[in-house]
Amino acid sequence: MKQFKINKLIAGLLCGVLLFSACNKDVPDPVPNPRPQPGTGLTIGDIITRDTNFSYLLASVNRVGLADALFTNTNNFTVFAPPNAVFRGFLAAQGLPTGISTIQAIPLTTLSPLINYHVLGYKVAAANIPETFPNQLNHSMFALPGAPAPFVRAPLFPSRRGSSAWVNNVPVVQADVQASNGVIHVIGGLALPTYTVTAIATPPGPKSVNTLSEMIKTDTTLSFLAAAIARADAGQVGMNRLDSVLNLAYGPNLTVFAPNNNAFRALLTALGVPPVEGSIGALDPQIVRAIVSYHVLGVRAFSPNLPATPTPVPTLLTAAIPGTTVSVSTAGVKGLANPTTSNFTSTNRNVLNGVAHVIDQVLRFQ
Repeated sequence: MKQFKINKLIAGLLCGVLLFSACNKDVPDPVPNPRPQPGTGLTIGDIITRDTNFSYLLASVNRVGLADALFTNTNNFTVFAPPNAVFRGFLAAQGLPTGISTIQAIPLTTLSPLINYHVLGYKVAAANIPETFPNQLNHSMFALPGAPAPFVRAPLFPSRRGSSAWVNNVPVVQADVQASNGVIHVIGGLALPTYTVTAIATPPGPKSVNTLSEMIKTDTTLSFLAAAIARADAGQVGMNRLDSVLNLAYGPNLTVFAPNNNAFRALLTALGVPPVEGSIGALDPQIVRAIVSYHVLGVRAFSPNLPATPTPVPTLLTAAIPGTTVSVSTAGVKGLANPTTSNFTSTNRNVLNGVAHVIDQVLRFQ
């Protein structure tokens, strides 16, 4: 059986790399105080109140307790604002009635993270969103449950290419709606930090996953990759396990180039072993660990923010074997020893701790 030659120890590869109602009063004058309106314009709250295209968003921010903040001129926010059509599509996809009254029925434990994830506590104009690779990390208003400190916020990733902008992988359809307390960017979908697996799930049917590990284990077209991760973790404990890192909801921001099952079958055939999932368990775990680590970047990059031309990018394997980069571009990704570029068959599977792009070859570094 053919073997990859590895001249450095891979054990412990990841260790240390990724650790890390108002009260009643007697009021002499029953006329309510007006909201402050400076000469520079309306607040974000005013804008989404006056524009009937944001009725669902307005109902949502009122329900989760953000409305007062968005009406206050002393605050400064960026709101990635889904219009009504996006909310209706989201509700329909969940099998819920699409009327605005449904917003009042959604549990706050679901609605509050969803809305807060679309808000930054500072202003980011479109011109200040970088075009560079990888995506720039911004912290949303959604505090991650179970995080080691209450200030750990779910990351949000705006990006730009010329006049086009995105948040995560969702296009901005209207940028820079200026307000006296920040800016609104109207978006064409919900920038959710979850990925919904449907027909490819086990068992079949819709299933939302929150981490890269959950996504890989649930997708039956990635079962060879799941087996490779398990083999790579043989003898490893704690955060030395690749699966532990891929399953950590807070902390890492990763990009996984995930070879599908056919890609692994081709690799096993090239290694001279039967192209079946069980063959992975017979491979040297250090070799498999190196292979899997070569498919992971320590940064998050959505497809709109990938370089236009092939660019060498370090992987998690680079920490153990310097120079083991992958060549990344919008056209695909290529390993040092791959004769051709691997194509993307599915992109932008966004979850809390990273994003996955499915590819049709296993990346090889030698």
